[in-house]
Amino acid sequence: MEKAILRMGWFIFALEFAKCVKHFLPPGILLCAVVEVFCHCIKTYEK
Repeated sequence: MEKAILRMGWFIFALEFAKCVKHFLPPGILLCAVVEVFCHCIKTYEK
């Protein structure tokens, strides 16, 4: 249960972060970066 909440938290954080940063970067690059970070965070917390 805790992992699910954590994952949700990271997802919301990533979305909020994306909203802030998208003014500076092309959407494609931004999307890749967010997905990369999101996957990395999930792998880190799965352990």
